[in-house]
Amino acid sequence: MAQRTVLHVVGPAWSGSSLLNALLNTQPEIAGLGEAHHFRDPDHGVASCSNCRQPVTRATCRLAARIDPDRFYGSIFDALPEKRVLVDASKALHLGVQVADDSEDRTLFQQKAILLTKHPSQWVPSAMRHENYSVESAFKMWMYVVSDSLSQLVESFRLPFLSLCYDDLVADPAGAVSRICQFLNVGYDPQRVPRWYQTETCIAGGNMAVYLQFADQARLQAGELGDWYRDLDRMIRRDDRWLADPALRLQCLAMWQRHEPRLTELMRRLGHRTGWPAETPDPAGSPVPEETS
Repeated sequence: MAQRTVLHVVGPAWSGSSLLNALLNTQPEIAGLGEAHHFRDPDHGVASCSNCRQPVTRATCRLAARIDPDRFYGSIFDALPEKRVLVDASKALHLGVQVADDSEDRTLFQQKAILLTKHPSQWVPSAMRHENYSVESAFKMWMYVVSDSLSQLVESFRLPFLSLCYDDLVADPAGAVSRICQFLNVGYDPQRVPRWYQTETCIAGGNMAVYLQFADQARLQAGELGDWYRDLDRMIRRDDRWLADPALRLQCLAMWQRHEPRLTELMRRLGHRTGWPAETPDPAGSPVPEETS
C-alpha cells in the first residue's frame, strides 16, 4: 500500500487556509477535508459541508456518516481509498496529532504540516474584522500563534513542515501546489488547479468560505454576497482590503515598528520576506523600504 499522509495546515486563522485546502483538493491523490475537527464530533451541526450542502451531521453528510471517531483519519482513508493524502485545516495541531481519548494508530500514516501565514501588516486588519482585537492585541496574537506553531512543529511533535506565505499562494497558486505535492511525494496535475472552486469531496467549514468557494456559486455570481466576493472569472484574488483604511495602516505601522525585532525574527524563521511591504506606502507620508530575507 502506498504511504498515506495527513497534512495539517496550521498557523493564524484568516490566513488563507480555506483557499489552500481547495487548491490542494484539486489533485487526484489529495482530499481536502477543510476544518476536519467538525467531522470528529459532527452532530452539533455548526459547520457546513461543501458537497452535501447541509450542516455536517451523521444524518446529512455522507462522509460524516462513515467516520469512526476512535480511528478518525483511518476511517476517512477507508471511505476515500483512492486518496493518499488528507488535508486537515483545523489549524490546531493537537486536534489531529494528539487526541487523548481516541485509539487511532498513527503509525499507519505519516504526518506533515504547512505553516501558512499572512504578513502581519495584512493579518492584523483581517483579524480585527473577525474578532474584537485592538491593533496591539492583534499583533501580539500573530506573534503568539506563529511562535506557538513553530514550537509545536519543531519541539513537541517534530513534524516535517513547509512554510507558506499567503502572498505567494495567491500570486502563484499552481507553483505553491506543485511545491506541496513534491513535499508530499504525490503526483501533480497542473490542469486541475484552475478548477479549485469545484469539488466532489466533503469539505467542512465553520465560516462562509465553503459556500463562497463551492456551494453558492449562483449567489456569488449574482453579486448577492457583495462586490468583494463577486468574481465572474473565478480567479484567485489577493485580499487587499486592509489597504483601504489609512488611519488603521498608520496604527499598524507604529505597532510594527514597536515590535519589529520580534516580528523580523519570526518571519525569518518562516523564510518569509521581512520589513513593511514595499508596495505599501507609509501612511505617514515617507516610504518604508522592504527588507528581504
